[in-house]
Amino acid sequence: MSTIKQRTFYVDGQKIQIKSRPQSYAGNFSGWYVFVNGKKHFVNVLERETAEDVAFTRWIDTKPFFKE
Repeated sequence: MSTIKQRTFYVDGQKIQIKSRPQSYAGNFSGWYVFVNGKKHFVNVLERETAEDVAFTRWIDTKPFFKE
């Protein structure tokens, strides 16, 4: 069963939406799919919060407006 968790917050007026759900392969847990503003990231860790942090870091590294 897929349980989706969603969070929305704002950084410098920019809306950030994070959705995450578990991913399984052949019935076994294999990590998390995390969507940050619609962009999908797969993170192979056990904890959802860690997966969300990793995916957000990957996403923010691609955005020039967050860099100084």
